[in-house]
Amino acid sequence: MRTLPAMIVGGVIAITIAFPVAAVGSDLVAAETGRLWAALGGIAGVTALLAVLIILSRHWIIRQAWGTVANSVQDVTAPLGEALDHANRGNRAAFVASANQSLHAAGALYSSFMMHKWVVGVLLSVLALFAGMLGAVLMYKQNTLITEQNKLVAIQARTAEVQTQIAKQQVSPHFILNARQIRNEDDGFAYHDRLLIDNIGAPVQELRSKFAIFVKVELYYTDPRKGRPINRSIALNGYYAATLVGGEGRGRVFTGVGDRNNERAVKMGREFIKLAKENERYGFLEFQRYVRLEYRNQLGEACTEYYFVPVVDGGQKVGEAEGEAKFSEWDRAISTGTVQEFGTLDAQKLLDLVSKPDK
Repeated sequence: MRTLPAMIVGGVIAITIAFPVAAVGSDLVAAETGRLWAALGGIAGVTALLAVLIILSRHWIIRQAWGTVANSVQDVTAPLGEALDHANRGNRAAFVASANQSLHAAGALYSSFMMHKWVVGVLLSVLALFAGMLGAVLMYKQNTLITEQNKLVAIQARTAEVQTQIAKQQVSPHFILNARQIRNEDDGFAYHDRLLIDNIGAPVQELRSKFAIFVKVELYYTDPRKGRPINRSIALNGYYAATLVGGEGRGRVFTGVGDRNNERAVKMGREFIKLAKENERYGFLEFQRYVRLEYRNQLGEACTEYYFVPVVDGGQKVGEAEGEAKFSEWDRAISTGTVQEFGTLDAQKLLDLVSKPDK
């Protein structure tokens, strides 16, 4: 009858271990942690079942070891009394047989006691392991939930950031800048160069513009041994004779108007190349246009944007560092008097200017 409680306890332990292990394994089946949980649960379950099997088969094990089974102290003392009686009667063979029977019964009783003690210890260890595993499972689940919540918070923050950017774009301007050559209908030559600035985005307030025009000069000796290459940028004033203001914060907001400036630039470039060849050099000119736009958007924020406007393509927005550097260079040329008036500058003057060593 003692085997029934052992069977019940062992079955309960095996089931209570199997369920949490299966639950965790279903979440972690593809992870190394899942395999570890499965291994620990399997070991605990097998150990519990082994303990139950030992309880169920303990009589058979004890009988194989001692040849008998003893369930109480009486099973040990009864053969011992018989051995004493045989000793008093002088029956040596019967004494030895009764003494061996008592000794085996004592061994069987002790083994049964120790086996019960070992099984109880194993079951308690399994219960302790199960408690630790259950705590770890709960902690893992909690950490998983926290991780998922953090991911959701990050997604929400990113979504809010994107929504803010979208809202800001909706109240921000979109400037388009182009350098356009105005061709003469009679001969088809583009005498004038205009800089067109349009805002096709949200209207702005307090819009201001500033142009910084440079001529980039490159000179190379046909024989490199005669001197080093020259690469300089000269600030120009008066390339655009006037700036027309649109009056509204949207649509055509500014127009830089030139008076035969493209004609002068083309002529200067050709003559410069010719003069460079006469001095055994290769010469190149490039007229560079930089624009700074300052305004307040519909949120009342003060904004500044910088653009580089080449002749062929549309205006390209440049970084704040590059834009500030170019306008600082232009302002420095104005303050030091090194800026050149475009209307009086010619190829020979430009060649003499860049041929001088930098101060």
